[in-house]
Amino acid sequence: MLTRGVEIFSDRIAMKINKRYREMINHGTAPDDAVERLKHEFAVAPDRPEIFTLFWLAMAAAQWQTGSLTKEVKHNALTIIDNGSDLVHWGHDAELKAGRKQILIELRNQISPAKKSPYDVRKTAQQSTPFLPGDALAYLMPDKSYMILRVLRIYRNESGCAPVCDICDWCDYNLPPNEEIINMPHVSIPGTAIINGERIKGHSLLCIATHSLMSFPKYRLGIIYRGLNFKKHNDILYYTNWQNLDDCLLTLKLKPGHSSSPWWKRIFKKNS
Repeated sequence: MLTRGVEIFSDRIAMKINKRYREMINHGTAPDDAVERLKHEFAVAPDRPEIFTLFWLAMAAAQWQTGSLTKEVKHNALTIIDNGSDLVHWGHDAELKAGRKQILIELRNQISPAKKSPYDVRKTAQQSTPFLPGDALAYLMPDKSYMILRVLRIYRNESGCAPVCDICDWCDYNLPPNEEIINMPHVSIPGTAIINGERIKGHSLLCIATHSLMSFPKYRLGIIYRGLNFKKHNDILYYTNWQNLDDCLLTLKLKPGHSSSPWWKRIFKKNS
């Protein structure tokens, strides 16, 4: 059995497929051409059933996440999900089989009909960014409350650049002072990943791409402090863009008045 966990990318081969596909797309390879090259690279054939089902499911997840789902990949993934051929590999453990079945249902709901992925990080047109490491950003949520993002570094490649931020465990209608922002704990976007063979839940960092100047939320985003000394960390990176940032932040379910340091503790600290 190849799989270590029930998630689509909880297998080292599925992870490699995902990585290789993203590399090709980032270098300008067309999605259909990337699939053909990877089919040969991983020797995908019906007479290798574990690799066959693993490949098409991993490709469907990778393409959905990058906004490049093709007809062939969608058809093959749906066929595998609907005929149960992947679940055959999980017959040795009823609990794992049930978990895998739920993951496949979620994947099916994503690709048929193809829902817009919150992870779409196709090439950005932006070659520069107004942000710097040490910036504290206030982001205006739909309910008019603020959330705080801290720019830890700038991600750069041949396509452009984007800020890598963490999200403060805080939400309110009034902005906090800079000393509080520096010391606030960060929160994690729900999700799963495999790092060095271990399953880790949660993505603590956001790499936020801009597809065009029109997509930048200039009326909802502001730099409120610069040059702050944030504690750096290398947690799991979660790729998104400004268009879908609301979807990411709303998964945290932080409500106005939520603060990592309650108001009564802040007052007590100042008066002590």
